[in-house]
Formats: sequence, structure tokens, C-alpha cells
Amino acid sequence: MQGEGLLQDLMLVLKKDKIMIRKIVYIILFVSLIALLVYLVSCFVSLKSVTRIKEEIKISQEIFYLKNEKRGLNYEITALSKSPRKKISYDDEDSFIYSSGETLFYKIKYDTLFIYTMHKAEYPKELKTNVVIEQIEIKNPDFIELKKTYKKRGLSIFPTN
Repeated sequence: MQGEGLLQDLMLVLKKDKIMIRKIVYIILFVSLIALLVYLVSCFVSLKSVTRIKEEIKISQEIFYLKNEKRGLNYEITALSKSPRKKISYDDEDSFIYSSGETLFYKIKYDTLFIYTMHKAEYPKELKTNVVIEQIEIKNPDFIELKKTYKKRGLSIFPTN
């Protein structure tokens, strides 16, 4: 009789373990499904939401284009170029590429374009222009102040959003 009680206890423990294992498997499947869904939605958002903005600037008979491109939640790039195409590429050797996608402040004075930025871009190797392009690097507090007062200082902002 003792053997039968022990066997019944063992069967009860195994039955409880099966139920627990089944619950764990269901939880893992549910969490995996949610993770897959989040991943697919984020891929869809990043592929479908490409925003490109282009603004034309004329400086002493030359035309420049300020461009901004956003993809998804964490990709933004800004450029100054002589090319009218909207797409920006890191390989553009005739463009100033601001890879952090930051807001730029600028003003034109005679044949000089002044760009106020938190991070200077490399001077493009292939850019052929008679316009002087001067990048002025500013610190974060000055940048915040410029966002409030750029119009009073005769500056323009790009992108305008």
C-alpha cells in the first residue's frame, strides 16, 4: 500500500510538472510572438518613412541646395551640395555632409555662406565653387540660444521643422 501511495504522489508531481512546463512554453511562445511583431513593425516603419527636404540657396550666381533626409526613428542626415537631387549619400565628394542630421543656421553675406553648426563637416574634395563657405562651430548652449533668436540675428534655419 505504501508503494501505491508513493506512485500516486509521483504521478501527481509529474502531472503538475507537465502543467508548469506547458505554461512556460506558452509564455515563451507569447513573448517571442510579441518580439517578432515589434521587430516587423519597426522594419516597416523604417523602410516606409523616408522624408527628404530640399531648399535652394542662390549665392553670387551659384545655386546650392540644403538637403535633409530622415529614415525611421534614428537616421537623419543633412547636406549642403551643388547637386539638385534630393537623395544624400555619404560618398558625395562635392557635398558637406552633416551625419548627425542636425539643424543648421546660415546666412549669406556677399559671396560668403556662413553655416553655424555644432559639428563641422569635412570640406568636400570635389566641390568647385567661387563661394566662400565658412563653418562656425558652436556649443550646445549657444545652439539652444540661436534656436530662440536666429531671426533677430538675421539667420535662416534648416530644416525648418
